[in-house]
Amino acid sequence: MEDFTTGIFYDGSEFIITKRRWIHVLEHHPELHDSVDIVLEAVSKPDEVYVDPRGMYHAIKRARKYSDYMVVVCRKYEGKTYLTTAYYTSSKRKERRYRKYTKQKLS
Repeated sequence: MEDFTTGIFYDGSEFIITKRRWIHVLEHHPELHDSVDIVLEAVSKPDEVYVDPRGMYHAIKRARKYSDYMVVVCRKYEGKTYLTTAYYTSSKRKERRYRKYTKQKLS
């Protein structure tokens, strides 16, 4: 996997966006074509972080560019954090989806 860009996840681990995953994001969410900086900010300084039943992390940041929130879904592997997908979501959809996930404490 070739890295597209890297940053720091809120817990201090290295956050990696591979070229393959960024292409996936853009194929499904073309509105994110110029949003890599927003994605990196969302994972480094999220407003909220949840863990779903599969162990995937959902970093959420208030972002009103296209919708209410930027959601960045990632997975941990060998001490690093990798982007799975990213998308914008509304307040209503966020509240409905994340009430059943485990909220993480931000340090």
